[in-house]
Amino acid sequence: MLAHVQELTAAGAGIRVAHSLPLWLIAVDTTLAVLPAPGGAPDTALVVRDAAVLALVRELFEYFWAAAWVPPDLLGRPVPDDRHREVLRLLAAGLTDQAIARKLEISERTVRRLVADLTTDLGAQSRFQAGVHAARLGWI
Repeated sequence: MLAHVQELTAAGAGIRVAHSLPLWLIAVDTTLAVLPAPGGAPDTALVVRDAAVLALVRELFEYFWAAAWVPPDLLGRPVPDDRHREVLRLLAAGLTDQAIARKLEISERTVRRLVADLTTDLGAQSRFQAGVHAARLGWI
């Protein structure tokens, strides 16, 4: 599974994970979507081509996509080293970049670089989101 996911991402596919979804859906493009068939029968699906329904499916997909995240270990990203873990721990404790720099005896610029590395490695859009992802992965 990991090899397949890495192959897909190398080809440019975007992959995210959600802990739970109210329904599954596949938004193929602007002209086709696949939804679960009414009644919840397993192994059955509904192919949708209606423009109004496709617009709604697209909105649902975008909502789910924004709430999901990219687990770095699934995509073969490295686990943080001790210095990155310590920065995560101090951030989680509420310390500022300046306080972290003093505590670790490094420059604020280095702290910002380490935080940027972590944010990128976690596939996060913000420091807060990086903290959430790191906690989910058990890094802190």
